[in-house]
Amino acid sequence: MVKICVFGDSITWGARLAFRDAWANLLRSYLESASDEYVELYDLGIDGNVSSDVVERFDVEAEARNPEVIFFAFGVNDSCYLESDGNRLVDEDNFERNVLMMIGKAKKYSEKIIFVGLCKGEDVLTCPLPQSTTGKCYDKESTGRYNDILKKVCKKEGVVFINIFDKLKDDDFDDGLHPNSNGHVKIFEEVRKKAGEFFNLKYSDKKLCLVNKDDKVIDEKEFYLVNRSDIYRNAAIWIENSNGEVLVSKRSSLKKKEPDRIMSFAKRVECEEDYESAIRNGLNSYLGIKVDELEEIEKVRIKSNVNNFFCQWFGVKMNLDISNLDVDSREISEVMWISKNDLKSKFENSPHLFVDGFGEYLKILR
Repeated sequence: MVKICVFGDSITWGARLAFRDAWANLLRSYLESASDEYVELYDLGIDGNVSSDVVERFDVEAEARNPEVIFFAFGVNDSCYLESDGNRLVDEDNFERNVLMMIGKAKKYSEKIIFVGLCKGEDVLTCPLPQSTTGKCYDKESTGRYNDILKKVCKKEGVVFINIFDKLKDDDFDDGLHPNSNGHVKIFEEVRKKAGEFFNLKYSDKKLCLVNKDDKVIDEKEFYLVNRSDIYRNAAIWIENSNGEVLVSKRSSLKKKEPDRIMSFAKRVECEEDYESAIRNGLNSYLGIKVDELEEIEKVRIKSNVNNFFCQWFGVKMNLDISNLDVDSREISEVMWISKNDLKSKFENSPHLFVDGFGEYLKILR
């Protein structure tokens, strides 16, 4: 298990954004999908925090989580001033001292420390900030100076610094201060490169097909960027032996989504795949088996708080010795033969042991 803490301000947690659209949560989704290890990422961004706030709360929050990787993303609020340039929330000297203090505290837990730099949109929207009741002003020139201080300290202390100051343009901000969803994707892309180095990850360019309510392809998106409003495709299969039993599996306990839940065999349909090629690829990848003739059974739509996809079901009759299967333990913890009646009875008595939508899948099991 890898524990990651991300300390920051409202930009970190994604003010004005939909759920999980901020860069820290995009990183979490990516690592959950791309890493072989179970990842716990704690988004510890708090609205309005300056460097001294992070210094003050760091010990308690880090001790409770014992992180192996620590991200910091603060400084824009430090550069803010009230009415006049000389009235900073945190002056430059104190900001530098706070950053040094923060690095010292973080090194007690890990050498994997990453600072995400500052960014700022057009000044006309933030001098002053309309929603501020105290006349807070943010400008690019000040943000740039504090960003340079952060960069200088990180270089001196041998800490990773990710410079995003010139990566975002004015139209990447919602209100001149908070990045919009497109701005957060840009931040994430810069952060992802460094995360790949720390976790020995290689970036996967695989994308999922997105479809409309009629299952017509309308777009494609990297799997870690797919959200609950996107409809994607799944392919699944019932494997039956000559005894009338079906093969089911239990999802790996390392899975962030529905771990240890019982299911049949399924795979998300990637671009360049159709339903049939996807399930063939999945069977080969997850179980090490190849099939000849597949029966196309039925397509169902699954939409819930957990999932949003079309699932095309296939069927095949095979006598398999499950002890000889090449099971991908990252995906599957157990495979078993079970009679149809026993499977239905188990679901009726303990539906919580099964993946979301399993009741719909049972309806098409002949």
